[in-house]
Amino acid sequence: MRIERPKGTVIVPVRGTRYVYKVAEKRYLKDKQYNVNKRVCVGKMEDEIHMIPNARFYQVFPELAEQNEAPYCSDIHVFYDDVKGAEQRKSIMRRFALYDKELEKLVEKKLTRKFNVTMFEKYYRLKFYDDYLISFRRKEKEIEKELDHCGYFVIVTSEKMTAEEALTKYRNRDTTEKQFLIEKSFLGGDTWRVHSDESIESKQLISFVALLIRNEMFKALEKLRKKEKKRFTIPAALRELDRIIITRDVNGTFSMRYALTASQKDILKCVGVSEEDARRKASEITKKYSESQI
Repeated sequence: MRIERPKGTVIVPVRGTRYVYKVAEKRYLKDKQYNVNKRVCVGKMEDEIHMIPNARFYQVFPELAEQNEAPYCSDIHVFYDDVKGAEQRKSIMRRFALYDKELEKLVEKKLTRKFNVTMFEKYYRLKFYDDYLISFRRKEKEIEKELDHCGYFVIVTSEKMTAEEALTKYRNRDTTEKQFLIEKSFLGGDTWRVHSDESIESKQLISFVALLIRNEMFKALEKLRKKEKKRFTIPAALRELDRIIITRDVNGTFSMRYALTASQKDILKCVGVSEEDARRKASEITKKYSESQI
């Protein structure tokens, strides 16, 4: 959601992004005898007039929360993944094991000054003698706090929805991003192999239509993937459908060489094609072939 930038805010450009700040309060410094402004970032500019607010915007401008129908944040859903949690714990403990070895080497040198190990102060109790590091010990409580967050992730939605709906939409977003990777690897979009702008546009259009068809097929096979995930991926389903062979006999009649398997029937049913439709297609090919021979 975007809104007009409120009066009394300032724009601060940082690395190409224009952030919007608001002076929250002023503090008087007695030793320097002047006021210091405490500024809060409330969002970033989208164009010359409109800005995109962040979570702090309505805390700084509570009067604008009533004017806008849709607030910045409507729902916050917290999820836990035990598999990712276990992986993250292993990664954290591996990191602290490396920290221990690094600190042991610094202690052995006996030349490590305090300013060289400030990065370890959050998780280690460092002991110095005459400003030189002589020993260290883990802060177990601080490490436990970090371990307690493993496996948890939060989805913030801009609309009211259940946790299941939020997770489904998030996963679909991830699927959409992967479609561009598929377009490069699966459909050959990483190399164009053309020599004109018109050919590039044509190939882009074909690739886009192919992605739409693939996405529709992906959604259609969702019920089958719940039963057997690996068996009914798009590449596996296409390989299964490639085994449907229509051949021409000596009489010039086209027919299916083999009967449809159970997997082929399930896949075709999901995309709205029955076994009778497949056989009818073979008959249509026979008719077109016969007409072309006249």
